[in-house]
This record gives sequence, C-alpha cells and structure tokens, in this order.
Amino acid sequence: MYMTNEYEVTNITKEIKLLKEPKLLLTIFSDTEVSNLIKFYYKKGFVNQRNKLIIEVMADAGLRAEEVRNLT
Repeated sequence: MYMTNEYEVTNITKEIKLLKEPKLLLTIFSDTEVSNLIKFYYKKGFVNQRNKLIIEVMADAGLRAEEVRNLT
C-alpha cells in the first residue's frame, strides 16, 4: 500500500502481473497397455501374482506408484 496523500491509500501492486507456471502433463497408460501389463504377470508364482494384483489395484483405483508403496 502506498499513501498518495493524507487520506487516500492506493495499492501499487495491483498493476503487477503474476507469471504463469507451465502445466505439467501426466503420461497415463492406455487400456491396452494396462491389459498387456496384467497379461505379462499372468504366470504362476507369488511375485508374479503380487505384481499382477498391484497393477490391477493401481488401474482400478487410479493410484500412483508412491501411493501403492505407502499402503503397507
């Protein structure tokens, strides 16, 4: 605020334009890519079944990798 005279107060920052930050676009998997990931882990074994389940939960719930890591 800047006082122009004894009674009038003017906001001199009103004319300053703020810089816009560029939007970050996220890369997402298509339905086909998710299906291919699930098919890749369709083999028997604990690790394959675990990975398949993680991918299915991520796809169904829209979770990110960090959110899945924090589930435990």
